[in-house]
Amino acid sequence: MGYIGLAQNCYVGTTMDFALYLQNTCGIVYKEDGLPKNPYQSVKDHGGNIIRLRQDLPPFSNSYVENEPPVDYRSPSRVKENMQAAQDAGLKTLLTFSYQSFALDANEMLNPYVAPLAWQSIANNLNQLADSVHDYTYHALAYLIGEGLVPEIVSIGNETNWRILEPNIAEGSLPTYSPQRVVTLLNAGTSAVREINLDYNKNIKIALHIADASDLTWWMNTHVYLGLDFDIMGLSHYHAWHSLGNFDSWTEVVEWVQSEYQKDFMMLETAQLFSSGYSDNHVNVLGTENIPPGYPNPPTTATQKDYLKDLTKEILDAGGLGTIAWGGEWVGSDCYIYPDQYGPGSSWENKAFWDFNNNLHDGIDWMKESCPNNSIDDNSQEPLFNIYPVPVYSNSITIDAKNIQIISVIITNIFGEILIIQSVDSKFKSVSIDFSNKLMAGNYILQVMDKNYQSYFKIIPVFQ
Repeated sequence: MGYIGLAQNCYVGTTMDFALYLQNTCGIVYKEDGLPKNPYQSVKDHGGNIIRLRQDLPPFSNSYVENEPPVDYRSPSRVKENMQAAQDAGLKTLLTFSYQSFALDANEMLNPYVAPLAWQSIANNLNQLADSVHDYTYHALAYLIGEGLVPEIVSIGNETNWRILEPNIAEGSLPTYSPQRVVTLLNAGTSAVREINLDYNKNIKIALHIADASDLTWWMNTHVYLGLDFDIMGLSHYHAWHSLGNFDSWTEVVEWVQSEYQKDFMMLETAQLFSSGYSDNHVNVLGTENIPPGYPNPPTTATQKDYLKDLTKEILDAGGLGTIAWGGEWVGSDCYIYPDQYGPGSSWENKAFWDFNNNLHDGIDWMKESCPNNSIDDNSQEPLFNIYPVPVYSNSITIDAKNIQIISVIITNIFGEILIIQSVDSKFKSVSIDFSNKLMAGNYILQVMDKNYQSYFKIIPVFQ
């Protein structure tokens, strides 16, 4: 069987973590045509259909900002506020759970992978740490759903190329890298999303996220076979910092992810310059070396628009899901955005979609030019099928199709070994799977397929 991907295939947007914080805490006024305008509405009006937010763990301050307001734009209450603003503007949300915090100063962080303070005491206990990841993710999503806010996509982790949630000891003293440890922790998050989908009749997709296409084949070949559960492979790419590795094009990247692992692909982070100038006193990172040959340099808004449009169209044409730019809202200010030694302001204002007067510029039009139909399936959160009973307190499980025609059902163990496979006659809208003498108590992956979809859920049979 060939690759069966998600029905939605045109996501375009930007991060919006900072927008309301900059407005409400820092006094920034976003404008369009010189007049104040809701930045979320500007994104929507110029072709965007999704924004990306990130939720961190407390505390949201450290000694760099002792006399400043809490840098809490990634707190649960701020995430809720931003998701509501997105929903009011007609935008979907991709929500990243980073499992990180701002707690430590740079000289206190002994490695880049440290667990947040609340979890430092259990950072060496994998089972307790996985339980914490699961419970935190589940309850965060349940809270948002209770507020009428449902993310379109959830990303478990942020640029997780290597270690995650480690104790705060020197990197050279950490144990040998364990792919299974990383898979266990990531799956703790993904299982929470699968359970939310079942418990609340949602269809939230799950992304994982690494940086740099040159790490992609190693990362997937090393981790996926250990039972890693997800729907979308997300990537960060900045031309100056990353490469395509052993790929020659983004078409090859997308096709490899689809053909080798039957996963969707999406660009979760990228950016391009519209100017080489400054609007505040903070140093900028990612300069003109980020501009590939063939684009205007020194940069203009055309540099930004054309680069992002070309990248996105290649990904979409290859069957990928689209692109979310990073930092499109991060205009300059005299306000701390990252509590670090570099001080207040923006390191990214020359890559934002608002100029140095906070006025929207035409670089943002890459969104409508990449995805002219702005195609978002407004019914995407409708459940494709129902499964019962959950938990499975019997020797069987029943699947009732709602918006799909089931053609096959597969149950595997966490290592991907097929234990049960059952084809379904097209005239039936319901199928029951008998576990008798086939499964023991434990964790299994249920895969439900029709001609357009393949969906994965964790099931835990409980035999009495």
